[in-house]
Order: sequence, then C-alpha cells, then structure tokens
Amino acid sequence: MTALFAPVERPEASKRRDPNLTEKLASALAELTWLRGDPIPIEHLRQMSAEQICSLFEWDHARRVHDGGDNHPLNLTPRFPEPHGEKTAKIDVPQIRKGQRLAAAQDEHHERMRAKIGTPEPQEREASCKAKQRRRWPKRSLESGNSFEYQRRKKGLSPSSPKASSKRKWRPD
Repeated sequence: MTALFAPVERPEASKRRDPNLTEKLASALAELTWLRGDPIPIEHLRQMSAEQICSLFEWDHARRVHDGGDNHPLNLTPRFPEPHGEKTAKIDVPQIRKGQRLAAAQDEHHERMRAKIGTPEPQEREASCKAKQRRRWPKRSLESGNSFEYQRRKKGLSPSSPKASSKRKWRPD
C-alpha cells in the first residue's frame, strides 16, 4: 500500500521560533496595504526587514489626542507619511485652531457677562451654590392610590383599626 502523502520533515523545536511582535505587525501592515488597494510591491517587501516595513508607516489617531483620544489600538490607523501629513495639515490642525478660537471667544463672552451683571468668578460661584443647594424633591415615600393603607388614611382611619362604617359582617352559613 502506498502512502498518499510523503511525511514532511519539520525543523526541530529548538530551531523553530514564533514570530515576534514586530514581525507580526509588519505582516499585518503589508496585508492591510494589499486590502486597501495600494500594496507595496512584493519584490520590495522581500528585500526589507520587519523593522523597515514598520518604519514605512505613521500612526494617525481617529480621535485626536487634543480632543481626548488615546493610544488604544482601536483609535490608531496606520498611514503612509505623505497622506498622514496631508490629513494633519489640512484637517486636524485647522480644526484644533478653530476649537481654540471658539473657546477663547466663549471665555471672553463669559467674562463680559460676569462683569456686566456682577456675578463672582466660577470658583467662588461653585462654593456659594453648594451652600445653597437643597433637594429638588421632598423626601417622602410615594404610594399608589390603590393601596389599602392609603385608602384608609384618606378616610381618616388608621391602617390597623377596623373599619367602623362597615355594616355587613361576613358570617359563615
């Protein structure tokens, strides 16, 4: 009987190693460029080390760090340096500057309004407001209008006393 498949010689366990994170990242980035439709030519990739492949990319934040973004993997997008630079110059920087201009204009407006009506600075105002704070709703238990105790109190009877106005009493036949 002949074997369908010839046994494959595998390298010894001591010679084989798992890919490190840099090699995994380089592989993922190369695959990602292929999926996006702007692949790096395979001949070039074969001549490059994992570090060289990784150095081709810059990391763009989907939510800018200035706006509260972080370095979580879901917030990072690999981009080639040229498109990343264009996006930063044409989109990110103008939006950051506009936000700063609007915040400065809003602060100036608040200062003018405070001066006009004579209210204290925000820190002083917070301290005085905390002293004046009181509960919005009074603390009491809410009862439904159908409860037995509620109906008895509404008629002026205590919940534990027997009903004085009951004319019929239940009697067994």
